[in-house]
Amino acid sequence: MISQTQAQLILDERRIICETTTSRKRISLSQENRLQTGINGYNSITGFEEIMLAGAAAEIIQLNNRFTYLVLPTEGAVNCITIVDQTTVTAGQACVISAGNTSELVLENPFKDYLVSVLVITVVNSNPADMAGVYTYSDVNKHMDTLVPVLPDPGQYNKNILAVALGLFAGRGEAIYAPVQNIPTATTVFVLQGAFEVDGRLLHQGDTLVVWDALHMEMEALSNRAMLLLLETRLTKFTATHYLY
Repeated sequence: MISQTQAQLILDERRIICETTTSRKRISLSQENRLQTGINGYNSITGFEEIMLAGAAAEIIQLNNRFTYLVLPTEGAVNCITIVDQTTVTAGQACVISAGNTSELVLENPFKDYLVSVLVITVVNSNPADMAGVYTYSDVNKHMDTLVPVLPDPGQYNKNILAVALGLFAGRGEAIYAPVQNIPTATTVFVLQGAFEVDGRLLHQGDTLVVWDALHMEMEALSNRAMLLLLETRLTKFTATHYLY
């Protein structure tokens, strides 16, 4: 029997939706609704957004020097334009961005006739610096039923990021994730497609589960070619009043 741990489940239909004629943004976690986990502090993830861009459309994100931004295309590709660099990031790659000073990130759809989709995840960073890097991770299609690391050593970019992984599963495929035990952490799971049972909870596409104080997390795919993203981050003592926008 799976013993349930302390967690918050954010269903797809509870996500905040911001829509224009050229973009659609679904927000799972924000500065306003991130978890406070008692004496251990807050979830270091202060933003979790799924953005869809129409052909040739662009989205401008205000970068804050207190955060690291993880950009993960899930369909197609995006141009990432910052004061540091300009590069194209495709599905199968991740872009990590930090800003030493407040600036802008422009996400641009390089295609005129196709929609693209991208995840933008914001994590508290206590050591800001101007940095942008693109990393190609192993093909999840060649590693079914496995959590594939997206970043080889995420702590080198932000000590609050302990793990970032993607998993593609066949129906009834299983995996177990063991969070770090010697420090307070939160593990966030987002379902990109299909359905899963994670830590005894049923998740569908677009659902987000945040778990803390877990010895291990069991996950089982309930549909074929189900995919999820997993992030483990440190808890932080910062509160909303410490952030400048």
